[in-house]
Amino acid sequence: VTFLRSSAKPFQALPFIESGGHERWNLTPREIAILCASHTGTDEHVSVLQEIQGKIEVTQADLLCGIHAPIDAPTREALRERGEEPTPNRHNCSGKHTGMLAHARLFNFPIADYINPEHPVQKRIL
Repeated sequence: VTFLRSSAKPFQALPFIESGGHERWNLTPREIAILCASHTGTDEHVSVLQEIQGKIEVTQADLLCGIHAPIDAPTREALRERGEEPTPNRHNCSGKHTGMLAHARLFNFPIADYINPEHPVQKRIL
């Protein structure tokens, strides 16, 4: 059995890109890249996500990817030292999930429950 896991992320972003979503919100190459990959939860990654989320008018509260500590050890330690809890934007899959929210916004689909296999975004991805 082979599992695609994160290697599927570029393919999951493809329908959004092919539909012109990146042009609608003038996404930069680094913004497109984070939609297509896992990340380690650094402050730079969070900043890029916040830029995209601002453009598409969502927040990390809309993400359904869950929460875990940053994979990047220095960032994880810095959060601990500051007494900060991890947030959804620190999740390694938050870029993909932000892309799914952007996809929903592009077609005026509801953003709630966007991870449901019956959601229009999931159907377009498949």
